[in-house]
Amino acid sequence: MLDVTSPSRSRLFLIGHGEHAIESGDEVTGYLKFASVLRQNYIQAQPYRCRTNTVPGNCNLLVVAGPRTAIPELELGKIEQY
Repeated sequence: MLDVTSPSRSRLFLIGHGEHAIESGDEVTGYLKFASVLRQNYIQAQPYRCRTNTVPGNCNLLVVAGPRTAIPELELGKIEQY
């Protein structure tokens, strides 16, 4: 568990493709309850936009929460490299 909660690690939620929102309390599409469980376990997840960025090497959790639009090939390549 120490590896997951280490402050030097990043936990990211992919955004920009119509993904379910981590801050939404909507019972069907929201991930607020999931985010709450993460916080209870001392895990802070941040929104992450992959367009021009590579996934950080210190990322130990990348959540892709049901994108509603296609993720471009360039971004998929970055995710695959992760």
